[in-house]
Amino acid sequence: MDAEPGKPGDGPAEVYTRRLRELLQEQAVEEWRERLLGFLKLAVAAITLISTFVLLRHTSSIELLPAPVGLFVVLAVVHEKVIRSLRLRARNIRFYERGLARIEDRWAGTGETGERFLDPLHPYARDLDLFGKASVFELLCTARTRAGEETLAAWLLAAAPVDEIRRRQGAITDLKDRVTFREKLFSLAETVRLGVRPEALAAWGEREPYFAERGTRVVTGVLAVLWILSLVAWGVWGLGSAALAMSVLNLGWAQMRLALWRMRRRTLRCLPEFFRCWNWSAFLLQNWLRCKPLSDATELLHLWQSGNSRGSLNISTSGATCFSGRSTCLRSGARNWHLRRSAGNGSSDRVFANG
Repeated sequence: MDAEPGKPGDGPAEVYTRRLRELLQEQAVEEWRERLLGFLKLAVAAITLISTFVLLRHTSSIELLPAPVGLFVVLAVVHEKVIRSLRLRARNIRFYERGLARIEDRWAGTGETGERFLDPLHPYARDLDLFGKASVFELLCTARTRAGEETLAAWLLAAAPVDEIRRRQGAITDLKDRVTFREKLFSLAETVRLGVRPEALAAWGEREPYFAERGTRVVTGVLAVLWILSLVAWGVWGLGSAALAMSVLNLGWAQMRLALWRMRRRTLRCLPEFFRCWNWSAFLLQNWLRCKPLSDATELLHLWQSGNSRGSLNISTSGATCFSGRSTCLRSGARNWHLRRSAGNGSSDRVFANG
C-alpha cells in the first residue's frame, strides 16, 4: 500500500496542502521533460527526412535509414508516456484543489449540480437545496461516473434504515485516512467518465449488427486478407495491378453492404405501418364473410366492433367490401350498410341502412 501523504496529527487542510505542493513540483519537472522530448522528436524527424533524401542517392548505405526511424519511434513512445503521466497528475491536482475548496468553503459553483435529479414534486428536495448550484449534492459529490452520481442522488432523495446509515458511516471512516487511495480512484475513474457514454453505449448495444449474416462476415474477412496479401505482393514482386484490383473490389463490397444495410433500415421502419393496415384479423373475417351473408344490422355492428378491437379492418370479398377508418360501407345484396365509429368508445358506433 502506498504511504499516506499526511503526518500524525495533521488535519485535512495540512495533508491536502502538502500533497498539492508536491504534485505541482512534480508536474513542473514533467512538463519540462515533455517539452524537451517534443523538440527532440522534431529534430529527429528532420534528420530522418534529410537522411532519406541523401541515402536514396547513395543506395549503398540505405541500410542506415532504419536507425533514425527507430530513434523517432522510441522518442514517440516515451513522449506519449510522459503526456499520459501529465494528464493523470493533472487529475490528482484537481482532486486536492477541490478538497481544499470544500475545506475553505469555496466549493459553490465548482462541481456537479445534479439538477437533472431534481423532482418538483419531491416533498423536501427543493426546500433543502438538495440539487442545483451551491446545493448539498454539489458539496458531497466527488463521483466520477454517472452511476455514482445516480447512487448519491438516490441516497439524498430517500431515507435509509439506521443499519444502512451506520454502514455508510463506517465506510466513510475507513476511507478518511486513505488519501492516496481516494486520489487514485478519482484520477482513474475520470478515464471511465470520459470514455464511457451510457446513452451511446445503450444505443450501440440495442442496434442491429452490421454483419448479422454469417456469409457476410466470411466474405468480408476473406476480402480483407486478400487485400493485405495484394499489398505484400505489390511490395515484393511489384504487382501493383493486383493491389489496385483488390482495393477496388473491397471498396465496392463495402459500398454494396452499406447500401443494403440502409435499404433494410428503411424497410424495417415501414413494417409497423404495413402490419397496422393489414392485420391478422382481416384474413379471418374475410373467410367468414365468404361463407356467411350479412343479413342483419346487429350482426354487422357486432362484426365491426369485434374486428376493430384488434385493429384496422381491410377486407375485400365477393359479397362485401370493408375499408378501415371512421366510416365504413359494406354492400350486401341490395342494401348498403354504412358504419360510423366516433373517436370515443364502442357505444358511439352507429349502423345505417340505405335500400
